[in-house]
Amino acid sequence: TYVSPQIENVLGFRQQEWLNDPSLWFQHLHPDDRKRVLAEKGQIQAQGGEARSEYRMLARNGRVVWVHDSMKVVHNIQGEPAFVQGFALDITERKRAEQRSQMFASLGRQLSTAASAREASELIAKVADEMLGWDAFALSLYDAATMRRILFYDIIDGVRTELPLVTVRRPTATDRAVLAGGAQLVLRNEEDASVAEFVPFGDTERLSMSLMFVPIHDGETPVGILSIQSYTPQAYTNDDLEALQALADHCGGALDRIRTEEALRISQSRLSNIIESAHDAIIALDGQRNVAIWNGGAERIFHCSAAEALGHPLDRFIPEDARDMHRRLIDSFSAGQPGMHRMSGVRTVNGVRTSGELFPLEASISQVGSGDDQTLTVILRDITERKRFEAELAAARDQALESSRL
Repeated sequence: TYVSPQIENVLGFRQQEWLNDPSLWFQHLHPDDRKRVLAEKGQIQAQGGEARSEYRMLARNGRVVWVHDSMKVVHNIQGEPAFVQGFALDITERKRAEQRSQMFASLGRQLSTAASAREASELIAKVADEMLGWDAFALSLYDAATMRRILFYDIIDGVRTELPLVTVRRPTATDRAVLAGGAQLVLRNEEDASVAEFVPFGDTERLSMSLMFVPIHDGETPVGILSIQSYTPQAYTNDDLEALQALADHCGGALDRIRTEEALRISQSRLSNIIESAHDAIIALDGQRNVAIWNGGAERIFHCSAAEALGHPLDRFIPEDARDMHRRLIDSFSAGQPGMHRMSGVRTVNGVRTSGELFPLEASISQVGSGDDQTLTVILRDITERKRFEAELAAARDQALESSRL
């Protein structure tokens, strides 16, 4: 039996240890690969020839090592099989790169359909765990000088637990250093009790001994910070830090898209609430002049629900004798300069309720876009009561004037 001295670099065993105990190879075959590899070795011993195989070994420290093993049967001068010669090459880095590529491709497909930052963070946490392992996980998004905590995990009483969040905070010194300066690997000693430089979360009674922080960017745009931590000392290396940074780089574009979409949904929700709560009628017409928005104010003023109004022209709410003039006015206004502009001043017009009642309105119109993408926004205020008061006031004034003449 012979084994080269390089065995110590690959698996951590001295050459003499391996020579003294030939069973070490069998003992340190990965359990999931053992049956297959033994069958392959048995086949080549029985049939002769050459074979190549890729499998996993367990190093002295428990680390998984991938090897590419080229085996062949060597015959003696009588032509009988004498021994099996193998040449094993450490291919761990290549296998890691292949696995990472596969994981990143799968993650990219899943992130493309993720609808929320939290959903995306769950996917990222899973991949980070498969790649590197973690006891604690943290992902925060950066926006307008604030850090928005999206997903935090820690081991609490032996159980991996998602933590409740204070969702928005100011960036810490560590946050600023990571966003500006890049990834950080922090390896603590057992006697190190300082946590002042980090914001504690989860189990604050014990320290994370190994911590990695990496910035998330979309091009030059800062998106957030990804961190994984372990309670085991020296759990991570600089290679692990590079792997975590690669994961963050892979996810930056998707997280930035999701962050923008979420901000847009929040903005649209706020705008919708404002529109719905407005006392005035706010009506939007699409490029075909059909009603696209009909708020609560419009429902109250015209006595018509949004379900009845949406998708239909506005004509039914305009007096019949004024409809042609209204169309010409809108066409003239729409044919103006593309982009966003509004009709100068407020006009007084008449409207028609669903009951057929004619009533006075103040109207203003604005336009965004052009052609089929054009949107006209009409804001209408029911001035029935004001007109009634003005009429009563004028009548009283006329009556007083008539009385003074008598």
